[in-house]
Amino acid sequence: MIYILGNYRKNSRFIYFIVNLLRFCIPGFFYRVRRIWLLSRCKGDAATRLKLRADYYCKLDQLTQLSPSAKPFRFRIFTEHGRNYQFDLGQYMRYWKRNYPIQYRFNDDTHLSEFPIFTKARVIEGDVRNLVVINMDKVRHFDFVHDRTPYQSKNNLAVWRGPAYQPWRVEFVNRWFGHPRCDIGRTDKNSDGIHQRKQRLSIADQLKYKFVVSIEGGDVATNLKWIMSSNSLCFMTRPTKETWFMEGLLKPDHHYVMLKNDSSDLLEKMDYYLAHEKEALAIIDNAHKWVAQFQNPRDEEIVSLLVSQKYFKMTGSI
Repeated sequence: MIYILGNYRKNSRFIYFIVNLLRFCIPGFFYRVRRIWLLSRCKGDAATRLKLRADYYCKLDQLTQLSPSAKPFRFRIFTEHGRNYQFDLGQYMRYWKRNYPIQYRFNDDTHLSEFPIFTKARVIEGDVRNLVVINMDKVRHFDFVHDRTPYQSKNNLAVWRGPAYQPWRVEFVNRWFGHPRCDIGRTDKNSDGIHQRKQRLSIADQLKYKFVVSIEGGDVATNLKWIMSSNSLCFMTRPTKETWFMEGLLKPDHHYVMLKNDSSDLLEKMDYYLAHEKEALAIIDNAHKWVAQFQNPRDEEIVSLLVSQKYFKMTGSI
């Protein structure tokens, strides 16, 4: 579900839509047989590794009651609300009996829940046992790149583009907009930030810079995945929310360069990694290794099955 444009490999929404429509034309019996086959072949070290991921996404550790409003998932194509979420959740619900009740969120909400619920994102801190992460809206969020430009050949500047609706994004733009060592600008149309607006930059254009800043938005930072798959260095504060990418397990100054919450050390960190190129390259290599675990389609399928299987076990359906 990708196309290649120079350095940039992007998810194709058209192909994603067609593939998912065709997937729903296949009888559910096929998926249930495939589930048994996949899980039976998952053994040894691979099984241990994938189960650890599944247990991270689904932290339910005892039989837990579902909400009275929980009901079996039904896909509805003629709706604009949550269509991508429906495709992604429905992809894995088809591996199970149609009458298993579930509860889910089709938005950026990360708040705690009284009952077990499938969600795209959750907070990192707190009792998140009822927030079961599944990879939803992945055509937008799981966007990786094939970056052919080495780190050493990139511009020695920091770049960021995006809408600045959240206070922390506004603060970041206020601090660094117009600085000669940064290419920072907001892309929203709010009148209070009109003087800080800049034209959108494609991912290919942002990859020309050594340092790409990632800032959380409504939930997680959408650009984090493609930055960490590139040959640029990811700068960000410690994440407060996580998705299928397991942002809560990322190690500061190992997978990314950690900034202070007010980003006041941005120039200091830029100077350090310009002077310590080997350390910058080591972080980029660690980021690539992290990304690699999400790029095996069969592993992703198995982990998703293990997550949904645990959800159904812990809520009494199986």
